[in-house]
Amino acid sequence: EFSVPYQTPAIALQEGHRVYNLMAGQYRASDNAVDAAPVAQAPVMYGLPWSLTLYGGLQGAEHYQATTAGLGISLGSWGAVSLDGTYGRGQKKGHDRETGGFGRLRYSKSVEATNTSLTLSTTRYDASGFSTLSEVLDSYRQGSPASSDAQRRSETSLTLGQSLGGWGSFSLSGSRNSYGNGHGSTESFSAGYGVGIRGVSLSLNATQ
Repeated sequence: EFSVPYQTPAIALQEGHRVYNLMAGQYRASDNAVDAAPVAQAPVMYGLPWSLTLYGGLQGAEHYQATTAGLGISLGSWGAVSLDGTYGRGQKKGHDRETGGFGRLRYSKSVEATNTSLTLSTTRYDASGFSTLSEVLDSYRQGSPASSDAQRRSETSLTLGQSLGGWGSFSLSGSRNSYGNGHGSTESFSAGYGVGIRGVSLSLNATQ
């Protein structure tokens, strides 16, 4: 079992622009023993004056609800920065309902001259810990749910992408997660290369 870190660029929209969508479906884990569950989420973003962007969203399932609100700012040639907070509550199988949240700072920068993109993200979780939607829903499985007293404290990740024109694209990323209760930290690194040849996409990825 392993985690693949991914990044969403810092939020930045032009003034007056709106982005919103609604998703509803069924959560189905790779573990067939986990119960399927209906899920839904609805994010919205709006471009304000002074290069600001206001955004938020809702995410919910039977045993999990979370809301996010944040503000992004475009720094022009210096990139974009966004700051947001998420508050959620969930109830894992066999446990009392828990609440928690986190704050996240993201920075993204694109260099058009070299077709290079850079994304940095750092997240800090409150002392009570925070469980994601998948962590809660995965506990509802046939038999005894997996148990762990590890509490996520922080997460920092860096992703670098480089376009090689007709030769494809290359990416490097690294992340570090810190946990409480004496569980230390975990680090992961990955590299990927992708290229399209006559309508066929080829990719090679390695993760440590």
